[in-house]
Amino acid sequence: MKILSALLLLFTLAFAEVIELTNKNFDDVVLKSGKYTLVKFYADWCSHCKRMNPEYEKLAEELKPKSDLIQIAAIDANKYSKYMKVYDIDGFPTMKLFTPKDISHPIEFSGSRDSESFLNFLESTTGLKLKKKAEVNEPSLVQSIDDSTIDDLVGKDRFIAVTASWCGYCKRLHPEWEKLAKAFGNDDIVIGNVVTDVVEGENIKAKYKVQSFPTILYFTAGSDEPIRYESPDRTVEGLVKFVNEQAGLFRDPDGTLNFNAGLIPGVSDKLTNYIKEKDQSLLESTLDLLSNHEHIKDKFSVKYHKKVIEKLLKGENEFLNNEVERLSKMLNTKLSANNSDSVIKRLNILRNFIEAKTESKPQLLHQEL
Repeated sequence: MKILSALLLLFTLAFAEVIELTNKNFDDVVLKSGKYTLVKFYADWCSHCKRMNPEYEKLAEELKPKSDLIQIAAIDANKYSKYMKVYDIDGFPTMKLFTPKDISHPIEFSGSRDSESFLNFLESTTGLKLKKKAEVNEPSLVQSIDDSTIDDLVGKDRFIAVTASWCGYCKRLHPEWEKLAKAFGNDDIVIGNVVTDVVEGENIKAKYKVQSFPTILYFTAGSDEPIRYESPDRTVEGLVKFVNEQAGLFRDPDGTLNFNAGLIPGVSDKLTNYIKEKDQSLLESTLDLLSNHEHIKDKFSVKYHKKVIEKLLKGENEFLNNEVERLSKMLNTKLSANNSDSVIKRLNILRNFIEAKTESKPQLLHQEL
């Protein structure tokens, strides 16, 4: 009989979140377990008891991970009436916390009958940390787009996924799309999403002949003609590579700049390994070339190339190594995203003068977004 009772107790503890007590298991569960035990004394006819059941069950569910320390139980005190006299129960529902240190003198709960109030009571009386840490979700950098807003973005490059909330492929794309938006969070490019069954998107679907989900479209600034992303590679790596190609950017999937950032095609390659050649005429001709490159988007890189060339034309060759050393030290400090981009571009440009281009890039040790 004792073995059967023990098995029944184990079954109750393993499969019930709110442990249902009887006169047979009360002592073992409450008085001998060595755990904190919150007991609800109720009557099956009590409407207040029934109304609080969902909150009490929610409490038990939340405390499941802490079941080695604390347990949530209930007993029909109307049926097992001896406990009403022992624990001074004069109304239903009554909740009392039994503590291992003073099991004979349970502490009565007197707050609101909701899971949050129960948790506050249990934390304050037991000293245990019972509440789950609130998950901090980073705000999405993906811009929600609909029929009324898409035309407002025509002045920027846009990479837009046309999706539906029920679409399995779209759901798998979602985390990669969020990573993509984060990678280009420091660039003037829109990573957008049209969830057609959530926002008004019928005009977008008709205009761009969307026949399946997801349909992924790239628009260059000023253009209303999309380039369709047809690749089966919908990982952030594949998506970043495509955006780099279309926008002339140099991001890695983690958002840092790669070794080509800051270099200007047709200009920087002329200056590669200049420090060995020391051809002044090459510097002068390149400076003239830069003056005619007003169409280059990256004005910062044009300006910095000019600065370096002017330093070299003045004979300040030590500027190159001194500046590389100074900027490299900056990468070991906390930098904003804008500052880290600036430093990496300058280092790429300087190193291009000093040595042939390699497949490595400056290592950013600390970055604050």
